[in-house]
Amino acid sequence: MVSLEVPIQYQPFFCEENIWKLVAESLPQVDGEVILISNAEQAFALNSQRAGGDAGVVMWDYHVVFLMHDEDGQQTIWDLDTTLGYPVAASTWCDQSLGFYLADWSRGEAGRRQRDWLPATPVYRSELTEIQPMFRVIPVVQYRTQFSSDRRHMKAEDGGWLQELPPWKAIGEGHRLAEWLGFEHAEPGRVLNLPEFFGDLFRE
Repeated sequence: MVSLEVPIQYQPFFCEENIWKLVAESLPQVDGEVILISNAEQAFALNSQRAGGDAGVVMWDYHVVFLMHDEDGQQTIWDLDTTLGYPVAASTWCDQSLGFYLADWSRGEAGRRQRDWLPATPVYRSELTEIQPMFRVIPVVQYRTQFSSDRRHMKAEDGGWLQELPPWKAIGEGHRLAEWLGFEHAEPGRVLNLPEFFGDLFRE
């Protein structure tokens, strides 16, 4: 497990840059995958988010987290916007953040053993089909070296900024972020729907 004494650079509403700062500067030697979450409508629900207040649920257009592969074989999630803390076991993050998409889900206690919360044959809530997220899973090495954003998606029609900018310069040249959030493109990485993501993460 990586020490929790990791310097964090964070700016609200810039999750893609926060995660790049994490994996490129704070954890440059760590293995894992960066996960871009969105869907065709750019509107999906995610639970246990600080921006969601007491309810915890936020409708994001996209979100980015880091799936870290520990030396002991465990998988943990770094989500710098969650109320669960970080890093947290991947099973806990999926349960508390995405579990409500399952038909028979009920919030359990954080830290349960991996797979305890996921049925052998999951059934998903049909009324949430349209807002189910998609996932682009990119090797962290590729994210470190190829990510770029000129922040055009954060500009208002009048030319101002929708949110306060990070204190650091924009990362890379161009705006590869927009391309990566287009799930009609097969690359980079792998594109998975929610059942495929759960199956890929928690397969035996």
